[in-house]
Amino acid sequence: MQALIDFTDAPSGRSGALRHAFDAPLTTLVACTPQEVPALLDAVEKYARAGRWCVGYVRYEAAPAFDPAFAVRAAEGPLAWFGVYEHAQDWPDAQPLPPAHAEWTGGPDRTAFDADMACIHAAIAAGELYQINHTAPLNGTLQGEPLALFQALQRAQPGGYAAYIHSGQEQLLSVSPELFFDWNGERILARPMK
Repeated sequence: MQALIDFTDAPSGRSGALRHAFDAPLTTLVACTPQEVPALLDAVEKYARAGRWCVGYVRYEAAPAFDPAFAVRAAEGPLAWFGVYEHAQDWPDAQPLPPAHAEWTGGPDRTAFDADMACIHAAIAAGELYQINHTAPLNGTLQGEPLALFQALQRAQPGGYAAYIHSGQEQLLSVSPELFFDWNGERILARPMK
């Protein structure tokens, strides 16, 4: 189990970027049902307040844990996963790995996508909407190592907030300019993409 976090754009009030590696967690916390998610997050907070590093993720499909009215598809893995670590390690030197890339399949039909975009543009022009995140699922086959793909994604989109998590069962690769939220005492800071 390995995790890398590279939060280069430190939120204001923080003392610099968070750029660390994590290996061999003290424990792992896993929630597979919506009912298990709140207790997992309570445990994460308890560990963090005790000075541990908690690195993980909560899937979108965990939304019913917070409001049963949210309709989601079945998740293809845990709804939430966190590794709890005693210490952060230094960012590792880049490992020379063979290049990796994904062969993507699926995605929206071009005609349907163009129609969706026309509706979105009309709604924005009419002042009905401010922003839409129009997304579609893609399937792909990875050619190479997930860590090599993560390194390539970081080179292509430096800065921002990047994470690589290998839970032992799956790998999560995330590179984003968007700060979902930073919780600092009584203050929550969000920097959405616009």
